Amino acid sequence: FTWLGRTMTLRSGFGKYGVAAGGSVALISLAFIVKGAGGAGGTQFPPMANGGTGGLSSATITLAAGTELIVKVGGRGGGTSPEGSRMSDSPAESTSPGGRNGGGTGEYYGGGGGGYSGIFIGSATHANALLIAGGGAGGAQGPGTFGAGGGPVGAPGGGSGNDGSGGTQSAGGTNPARSPSNGAALLGGSSSAPQAPGTGSTGSGGGAGYYGGAGGSYNPGYGNGGGGSSFVAVNGSTINGVEVTVASSSLGQGGGGAGGNSAAGTNGTVTINGTPYADNAPFTVA
Repeated sequence: FTWLGRTMTLRSGFGKYGVAAGGSVALISLAFIVKGAGGAGGTQFPPMANGGTGGLSSATITLAAGTELIVKVGGRGGGTSPEGSRMSDSPAESTSPGGRNGGGTGEYYGGGGGGYSGIFIGSATHANALLIAGGGAGGAQGPGTFGAGGGPVGAPGGGSGNDGSGGTQSAGGTNPARSPSNGAALLGGSSSAPQAPGTGSTGSGGGAGYYGGAGGSYNPGYGNGGGGSSFVAVNGSTINGVEVTVASSSLGQGGGGAGGNSAAGTNGTVTINGTPYADNAPFTVA
């Protein structure tokens, strides 16, 4: 039946958020649109690599009334400083921060990766993920291809150094020469450029996601990071004791915008039934 514009059904039985056997629990259909944050652009030698755009995930999902959701909204990857303020490569100037919710850190002239946005049941852990949009990777100091976030597999970076691959549905992205830059569950890899300060090369941070992309590193050129992967729960699965019915879903790109030269990316967003929600906002299905 329809109540206050929402589709609801009744189901007998008992569940984590249900009622005692012989009673019934309302099942409510919700429309989610989740956008991951964009990565920051690199700086120093034109043309610099832009950051990667965030992913765009959408789904219509039915959950039991009373289910507690956690909303996570990805923060944009941090931009690099202009070249003039980077010439000393002092420790205070040597990194570009990753975005809120797992974006990887860029080093020297590389931008930070964007954070993931997502919906979780009960708590914001990998096992409790309902829907995630990956963040885009940061860009490096020279031309190349950025790692866009989104889709089942995040896009790889492409520069002249050790580039990071995108996150997948089962593992973080990898950097072939610098394993400390590998991505992980909900985390983009940070750059691990092995050169000494003052040599003027770079690596950018990976985008966060269901699994994050790897960061790029120096080789002896600039390495671009990979994007984070997106995720939607399988129809009929049970997450943190809650049965999930997925009527429709889409995992693609087109989330938070990428930063250009030295510029930060764009924050992610989350809407539920058309209403925007902030990071860490609680939501009770009703």
